[in-house]
Amino acid sequence: METRAAKARSKSSGSDPQTAAWERAVRFLAARDYTERDLRMRLEDAGLPAGAIDAAVSRLLAAGYLDDAAVAVRIAERRVRGGFGSERIRAELTAHGVSEDLQTAACAVAVADEEARARTLLTRRRLDGGDKRACARAARFLRGRGFPVNVVCAVIGKESCDF
Repeated sequence: METRAAKARSKSSGSDPQTAAWERAVRFLAARDYTERDLRMRLEDAGLPAGAIDAAVSRLLAAGYLDDAAVAVRIAERRVRGGFGSERIRAELTAHGVSEDLQTAACAVAVADEEARARTLLTRRRLDGGDKRACARAARFLRGRGFPVNVVCAVIGKESCDF
């Protein structure tokens, strides 16, 4: 018995490359959000020609199905809920090919209450308070989660951090 995916591949394989690129791109976007760069890479990995990829991406952008700004905001919101800081969020957005302007806009959500989120995270993990070793452990934890140095120093109550 042939799977739906195999049937879809066999249907689009006989058509012209632009149609195949369009169909494959729509299938990818139906499964999850992609940035323009990620979708292009995915289509390239599928072995589609560059011209067909360009045409499909242009068509998706014109139709509003491909929106880096919206994807960046969703990624940032998801990472904020996961307890990550703005530096980690920016790094992930860079990896997805999101421009600096869109990163700044998306990270505005993360930066708004970053100190409060860091304090809450430390309390939840029971890393707040204590001696010098506990402060260093808390600082390493927050830095590992992508919180900026100035936020870490403010949260652990030191003017300059030496961790």
